[in-house]
Amino acid sequence: FLSSLRPPGFFGRLRPISNDLRNPEVPQATFTITRQVGRSFVFSAGYAGVFGFGLFGERDTNFPIIKEDPSHPGFFYFGQRPDERLDAVRTNENSRTSSYHGLLVSATKRLSHHFQFQAGYALSKQLSTSEDFFGLSEPGDVTNIRAERALAQADTRHQGNFGVVFDTE
Repeated sequence: FLSSLRPPGFFGRLRPISNDLRNPEVPQATFTITRQVGRSFVFSAGYAGVFGFGLFGERDTNFPIIKEDPSHPGFFYFGQRPDERLDAVRTNENSRTSSYHGLLVSATKRLSHHFQFQAGYALSKQLSTSEDFFGLSEPGDVTNIRAERALAQADTRHQGNFGVVFDTE
C-alpha cells in the first residue's frame, strides 16, 4: 500500500503516522514535608516524580527480519525486509516512556530588617527510551523498545540554587 504512494522517480523516505496515535500521558506525583525551626528558619524535604507514557517515537516498520545463523549458533544476521520495494519505513508511534525522580531539599532563613536567604538542592535521575521528538528517536533494536531505557541526555544529577529577598517596604 505504501509503495503506491511513492511517485515515480521518488527517492526519499516514507514517514507514516500510526493509525492509533494518541496524546502522551504524563502523570506527576509530589510529596513534601516542611518544618519551621525556631522563628526564622524553615526546612523542606520532598520527592517529585514525573512519568511519561505513550511518548512519541519512531520505529522502522519495514525493518529486516532477524534470522539465526545455522552455521554459527548464537549469532544472527539481517534477512530481507518485509517489503523489498521499500527502504526503511519510519512510522511515528506512541511507544516511548520516560521517568524523573527527584529528592528536593530547601532551607529558608529569615533575617532581621526584611532580609531573607533561601538555598535549595535537587538530587535527581531521568530515564527515557527516547530523546526529544525531533532528535534521533529510532531505536537500536526495533523489536525491543524497552531495551532502549537508559539515562536521558537531559539527565542532571545535582542541581543547586539560592536566592536572596530584600523587602524595602
